[in-house]
Amino acid sequence: MNDTSPTVQKQYHDLLMQKTNEERLLMGLSMFESAREMVMASFQNDSSNLEKKIHLLHRFYGNDFSEQEMKRIEKHLARINNA
Repeated sequence: MNDTSPTVQKQYHDLLMQKTNEERLLMGLSMFESAREMVMASFQNDSSNLEKKIHLLHRFYGNDFSEQEMKRIEKHLARINNA
């Protein structure tokens, strides 16, 4: 759904383009970190750190990897979690 008028979209785009590449990158990183914090807060507190990382992986990237790839990534997370 997009209920933003083309005029407002152009104004917003123009404002963003006035920022430096670094400023835009930092904005994106900040938005990602905010989204990550919100998702992490939705997990049960009694979940282990590894369980939270795996839940986060599935929430953010569940549609981007095959089941086999997800299992491989989960194993890697478990391996580095135990290191």
